[in-house]
Amino acid sequence: EDFRVVLAFPMLWAPEINLNIETGQGDLEATIPFTDIVKRLNMGLMGEFYLNYKWFGFFLKGMFMDVSTKDASTELGLEVPVIGLPVNVNLDLDLNLNMGMYDVGLSWNLWRNLRLFTLGRVTKVSVTAKVDGNVQSPGLGSCQNPTSPFCIIPPFDQDVAREVDVEPDDMWDFQLGLQYAWWMGRTKRHGINLYGDTQVAGDSDAAWQVDVRYMYRVSKLNNFWLGWRTYQSITEEDDNGNQTTITLNGPLAGWAFSW
Repeated sequence: EDFRVVLAFPMLWAPEINLNIETGQGDLEATIPFTDIVKRLNMGLMGEFYLNYKWFGFFLKGMFMDVSTKDASTELGLEVPVIGLPVNVNLDLDLNLNMGMYDVGLSWNLWRNLRLFTLGRVTKVSVTAKVDGNVQSPGLGSCQNPTSPFCIIPPFDQDVAREVDVEPDDMWDFQLGLQYAWWMGRTKRHGINLYGDTQVAGDSDAAWQVDVRYMYRVSKLNNFWLGWRTYQSITEEDDNGNQTTITLNGPLAGWAFSW
């Protein structure tokens, strides 16, 4: 057929989220595990539209995610200049990630089922992190090596409170990608789709993704997709000089209509 149209919606993505927020006061690392995403139903909503005519194609993609949690684990990279001294760190993190990613582009069939993608991507990111907790050490008499001269360090009890907001301007990037997809067997009921792209120019310091999907043809019109997607980007610095490395890694599933 000369024309082929594919509409994939709705699609849900439930990735583990890892953030590394660089601030003027040091780095803050936070993780929202996959189990927390599923428990709170804080999944990303995705949609994709493809229109192919022979070797040429046009496509639109969109993803939106709004995650709020009080259960994230965090590390502040605390430096304690006391050798052999036990330190208790108790930190609570309130985290909010609001992220949208929107692609529009063209594709060309290079060879059989191999397609080249050129696309423009707009990424909107807002991260708010609030850390509250306490750092304690019992000091003298609790060292692993009582004869160490460092045991004269007195006890300390320090409260930790930090709030970081990262909200860079909308990031516009130009990406290049490759896709290889094929339907297997005589019935063409089972298929595999491999896709990846990377930034070649734009506002982000770096951005790339890899997407692997299994496709099952329920009928001539209806298809079920199940896969795994890994995405990473480094935002530009916002007005406060803060920057975030975002890594999303997890399963996706959805329904696609093709005709």
